Amino acid sequence: MTTNEKLSMLREKMAEAGVQAYLIPSSDPHISEYLPDHWRARAWLSGFDGSAGTLVVTETESGLWTDGRYFIQAERQMAGSEIVLYRMKEKGVPTIQEFLLSRLKKGQVLGIDGMVTAAETVLDMETAFSAQGIGIRSEDLITPIWTDRPAIPQSPVYLLLEEYTGLSAAEKIAQVRSRLKGNGADAMAVTRLDSIAWLLNLRASDVVYNTSFVSYVLLTQETAVLYVDSSRVSEEALDYLKKNGVAVRPYGEILDGIAAIDVPTVMLVSVENVNYRLYLAMEENPRVTIVKGEEPVFCLKAVKNPVEIANTKNAHIKEGVAMARLQMCLEEKLAAGETVSETDVGELLVNFRKEQEGYMEDSFAVIAAYGANAAMMHYHPTPENHAVLQRKGFLL
Repeated sequence: MTTNEKLSMLREKMAEAGVQAYLIPSSDPHISEYLPDHWRARAWLSGFDGSAGTLVVTETESGLWTDGRYFIQAERQMAGSEIVLYRMKEKGVPTIQEFLLSRLKKGQVLGIDGMVTAAETVLDMETAFSAQGIGIRSEDLITPIWTDRPAIPQSPVYLLLEEYTGLSAAEKIAQVRSRLKGNGADAMAVTRLDSIAWLLNLRASDVVYNTSFVSYVLLTQETAVLYVDSSRVSEEALDYLKKNGVAVRPYGEILDGIAAIDVPTVMLVSVENVNYRLYLAMEENPRVTIVKGEEPVFCLKAVKNPVEIANTKNAHIKEGVAMARLQMCLEEKLAAGETVSETDVGELLVNFRKEQEGYMEDSFAVIAAYGANAAMMHYHPTPENHAVLQRKGFLL
């Protein structure tokens, strides 16, 4: 299907649902920056696959908002479609909220998928829209039209030993509980995937270049529950979780877990990190009181313990060896008159990294940019589009 054909199908579902506009963010249920393919709906609909951007579709028009890193890419990838590119933060360009307020009339409704839209986004819009008599409705209109949608990732979840983490999961959970008390709270839902991986000393590869896994943690002062498909978790990791006081429930039961809270509970919520549907589940439980605040796991994770610092230094030494070997290799190849492209540079560097003990995967794709390409934001060479190195100039 073309982009315009997909948008036409979405408009049919919008009409059935009684919504006059639909917002598709670059997000997943964990408000992640880097997404599993299953949740890359904005890219599927628009054709623009940059990491940042929001698509808005009304009954008669559609627009995509992205930042300066992606203007050229978005324009190229959406060429030939009806979608208008809105260059964020440029003079005269409306924000998404301003655009919607100018298009929607009193009594009309904006549709969102609350499972992939940040609570902060919806709460801000509710404040602005209510004054104009515009409603917001949470409904998934993407799944019915995305028939070949990729599955939710199921990469193996494994234990990262304490010789690398420096603290046990139980010790980290105790730190978070202390932070919760300091914020006047009893509980929280940990939704950031990197926070969950750090908190429980578990890793996986659900997203390329990221060692996290799709899951939630519901943490109180007495209990800790990991919501994940247990069949993908190694026996070693399951045993470790049990010893550290963590129960395991199916990934899809997180809303039930919040609804099942049956004692008065104050929940700390970071509205920029929690999806709107989870936020609603907390609001709908009469025993839950919401306190808005900063996500404590994210802050704790940012301060490295001595073991983490030592391992970070060790990783940088290994990377330095790989980079030194790469430079030597490139100098030898160019001196011998061999043809070396930007894509060759990336392959060589990854191979030199793989020679280092403990290598698992890269943290992001190699950005090898020669000459004028080095000045382009988010440049990435491809087999079809790359430069060839010469014995002059600059290689980034």
